[in-house]
Amino acid sequence: MTNEERPVVRLRVITPEQVVFDEAVDSVQIPLEDGLLGVWPEHAPLVAATDQGELEYSVQGEVHRLTVGAGVLRIDSTHCVVMYGASAGTSASERNLDALFDQMERGLRENGDLSELDAEEL
Repeated sequence: MTNEERPVVRLRVITPEQVVFDEAVDSVQIPLEDGLLGVWPEHAPLVAATDQGELEYSVQGEVHRLTVGAGVLRIDSTHCVVMYGASAGTSASERNLDALFDQMERGLRENGDLSELDAEEL
């Protein structure tokens, strides 16, 4: 099986200021307030609050880690988008998700990329 044929998830990790990560991965583990969520290709659609911690992803058997802040997660069958903007040290239960989403929308609007917020993608 070639790289193009292997099932993948498009992982995007973004903040209001920048795209931190944007690549195809085999799987990803995302910190939520009550534990880790595993995401593989063709995952069911989901929107959830993330917690600060280490996001772990795998590419062809090699495991990588990214430190992320508390934020919002959107998953569909081909994409996994983690949007965060809360400071490290702010847990999911201590922040206002509406305010975070507004902050993310402003940042993405300023950078000209609202595709991550388009509900039609789910």
